[in-house]
Amino acid sequence: MATVSPRTSAPLRLLPDTPIPPNGLGVLLDLALEATAATGAALVVPEGDRLRVCATRGANAPAADVMISLEGTVAGEAWYRARLVIGAEPPPRGRQAGLWQDERTIEVMAAPVTLAERPMAVLLLYHRHLGHFRRADATTLTRVAAVAAGLWNSAGAAPAEVEAPRVPGAAESTPSAPGSGVRLSQYADRIRSVAEVSVSLHRSQHPADAMHQAAEMLRRVLGVGTVRVAQVDEAWQEIRFPVDRRGEWVEDGGLRPLGRGILEQVWRTGRTVYFPERALDEIHALGLAVDTRPRCFAAAPFRTRGTISGVVTIEDEARDHAFEGEDVHILEIVALQLGVTLENLESLEEERRQRVIAEWLRQLARKATDETARPADVLELATEAAFQGVGGAAALVSGLGPDGERVVLARRGSLPAGLAQPVALGGTVDAWMREEQGAVFVSANLSEDPRLVPELRTLAGTVALVAVPIWSENRVIAVLQLSRPMGASFTIGEVERLAQIADHAGAGYQTAAASQALRTSEERYRRLFSAATDAIFTLDRAGVILSFNESAERLWHIPARTAVGRRWGEALPFEAPAAVAEELGRALAGESRVLEAAIWRPEGERSVVALTISPLVEGGDVTAVLGIARDVTDQRRVQAQLIQAEKMSAIGHLVGGMAHEVNNPLASILVNMELLVAETRDPALLETLQAIKVEADRAAQIVRNLLTYIRGQGTERAVVDLRDAVRGALVLWGSHRPGRQVEVHVDLPGDPVLVRGSLGNLQQVIMNLLTNAEQAITGRGGPGNIWVRLTVAGRIGTIVVEDDGPGIPAESLHRVFDPFFTTRPEGKGAGLGLSVSAGLVADHEGELTATARPGGGARLVLDLPLHQADAARPASPERPLAPPAAPPAIPRGRILLVDDEADIRRSISRFLLRTGWAVDVADSGTEALRLVDEHQFDVVLCDLRMPGMSGHEFFRQLQAARSPAVERLIFMTGDVLSPEASRFLQEAGRPVLSKPFALRDLMEVMARVVPG
Repeated sequence: MATVSPRTSAPLRLLPDTPIPPNGLGVLLDLALEATAATGAALVVPEGDRLRVCATRGANAPAADVMISLEGTVAGEAWYRARLVIGAEPPPRGRQAGLWQDERTIEVMAAPVTLAERPMAVLLLYHRHLGHFRRADATTLTRVAAVAAGLWNSAGAAPAEVEAPRVPGAAESTPSAPGSGVRLSQYADRIRSVAEVSVSLHRSQHPADAMHQAAEMLRRVLGVGTVRVAQVDEAWQEIRFPVDRRGEWVEDGGLRPLGRGILEQVWRTGRTVYFPERALDEIHALGLAVDTRPRCFAAAPFRTRGTISGVVTIEDEARDHAFEGEDVHILEIVALQLGVTLENLESLEEERRQRVIAEWLRQLARKATDETARPADVLELATEAAFQGVGGAAALVSGLGPDGERVVLARRGSLPAGLAQPVALGGTVDAWMREEQGAVFVSANLSEDPRLVPELRTLAGTVALVAVPIWSENRVIAVLQLSRPMGASFTIGEVERLAQIADHAGAGYQTAAASQALRTSEERYRRLFSAATDAIFTLDRAGVILSFNESAERLWHIPARTAVGRRWGEALPFEAPAAVAEELGRALAGESRVLEAAIWRPEGERSVVALTISPLVEGGDVTAVLGIARDVTDQRRVQAQLIQAEKMSAIGHLVGGMAHEVNNPLASILVNMELLVAETRDPALLETLQAIKVEADRAAQIVRNLLTYIRGQGTERAVVDLRDAVRGALVLWGSHRPGRQVEVHVDLPGDPVLVRGSLGNLQQVIMNLLTNAEQAITGRGGPGNIWVRLTVAGRIGTIVVEDDGPGIPAESLHRVFDPFFTTRPEGKGAGLGLSVSAGLVADHEGELTATARPGGGARLVLDLPLHQADAARPASPERPLAPPAAPPAIPRGRILLVDDEADIRRSISRFLLRTGWAVDVADSGTEALRLVDEHQFDVVLCDLRMPGMSGHEFFRQLQAARSPAVERLIFMTGDVLSPEASRFLQEAGRPVLSKPFALRDLMEVMARVVPG
């Protein structure tokens, strides 16, 4: 009776008394076990409302004649739905139940054996582990079920009205059934032979071996002359022939482009074709091409990984009906088994590759976490993993160079020159990948790839290439590339493995980079801690020193190995340890403290340090204290000197103004003195006037030297007589000495000693040397002597300043020119005089040295290179003036004299009138402008500093009015050395008379302005 399945709600289609085919089914079960590595196989047929096991193989299959329920079983589901079903069931206990120790489920795959769209039986495969069966196993079982259906058909089980379906594209695609019991027996024997060969196929180590064995088995079992195995590579659009055997002629390894042929038809449709006679004509009639000229032809597809990947053909070019329908069945079985074997070999190779890659990935992980790893090491290892794990002619990792070019960071194998050398980034694989945001790059032939620039295509050559990005921190940092000879394609699995390596390389690169950055940071911290100019130390809560850097060693003169582990009070000699301890206690309470403290050095020297104490917090608790100390002894000394310098600057401005005020009466005195000298005929009076004039000149020279020293304006380079520098320094130094306890002995040569330099700077250097010598002598508490000697040796002029004071200690001779170093008590010297002097001498390309004087005292030697030009005239502060020449008999022109000092106007006017000039006077710039507008003057003498409108403004007004008086203007000033006056006079470009001046100089300057 019919039963109803609760799943389908349709009546069961049972065929009572269905005859069972011969024992060829057992061979099929063996083939299924071999192809899928299942642990059991069985064939069940309907019997009433249940299924009976009629054939069984494997340890985990149910025993023969066991009845299986149709309801709730995988076999019943396959019977009901007439399609392949995979599910889980309890283990069968009818056979070898001892293998199953519990109720764990097993995996069962069932495929119906159908004929004329009606199920005849069910093929079952068992495996003890869930998730074992793959898509390829399902394909295998389906094909075995189809072969079983053919056996059922050949046994006469099909109804008479059921015809074998035709396969499109073939004249007779379904082989005819054997016609006799002898043929059936021969067919079974062949099946057994195929089973034996199938076992050997599974033992193949390489795909080529499996294909050769399958071909030889077909030739031997079927007795056919031509057997070919074709593999289709859709990516490269070509068909390869790993096996091509035609009688004694062998042409393995050929290939041709994928086109429109009978092999392509089988590949695309996945159906077996069989042309028993006139095969060539039949194939051409279908509009298809064939590589040979067969008379009998059959082709069966084989699958790997669920996809049709190739075709196996048997052919005969000599006769029709060279093989029959059962031979085609065997061809299908062999093609099926070959596909299974190739898939297994691919799986084994995949597994091997995965093991290799897994090992490389483990090495990448170990390398990335290695304490000494560098990011470059990770890229090197990734390149090796791609080369060894995926396989190719060459592997490389490329990235960006320092100038933005594409460079190779790591490489393995034989690399084309174009891929190895640095090139511009544009038009490269790297550039394309960055533009496409990390897309995979695959090329069958780089020399023809339009994504590359022509130059790079030429350099790369005819190679196939796959490239994947290496990501780190959301950006492509490099590109992993693998190349092979053109024609050797890359599978999807290989690209995935390469991408897997790249992913791990990116993660490893980031880890190694972070590790390297951490190591660099730690090393930088150690270096900063060790090389910091500030003394750094740490203390624990008990006051024990934990760390001590090199600057701390230099500050306290204590080695770190001695200080670390000791209490700070024992190792660090503070002048007031109680005050420091109080501040440390506040730091341990969580406060940051800043203070200044005095420390004692081992040699007894006292220093002042600025100390910062900060708490170190871990887990919310203060666990240690960080101390940073800086020696500020010199800084405090500098601050005091800066205050003194500010006072000196103010005094300098005051003295400068006073000097200007002194220069004006001196100018009037000298001019009047010259007039008196010129008019006096009494010798006694003339001698008195000359004595007054000499003293006035001396006063003027003292003021000039004082201004030069205070203003620091003696930097103009000129040819200088060192004798003048010595004399000027002696005058300045002697003018400020409070007493006469020091006797000076001067030895100057009779001839000039010429050097090129600044007279004011040289005077400052000599004066500093004299001052140091005097302070050394007076500091001893008694009178003494200073010797100043100027000598010439070769091309060097030497000034030696010696004293008979206490001298300089031998251990301090090498430091006397250091800033702020002094041998005198604190507050008695800034330690800058000799340092400044050494700098000024070096600026003159000379040398200043200090030695001990034989017999006691100090000796300082100043060496300067001599000036070699004979015609040069040495600069002189002032030269003696002679009385002016007698006045001419005729008038010489008209002069405007502008000065706010009435005495100067009167004395200069008197002289000008005696020399033939008409003189107009003005006491201000405003009055002078009015006179210039009303009259024409041959010369305009104007003072620079005047109340109201100064000489500066007077000049600007004349310029603005485009007055011709600008070209006749001569300035007079007693402040020519001030910075403002110097800048203005340099910009104006007019002649200048420095007060006090000689009348001869006045006449010479006027002669330049008014020639003749």
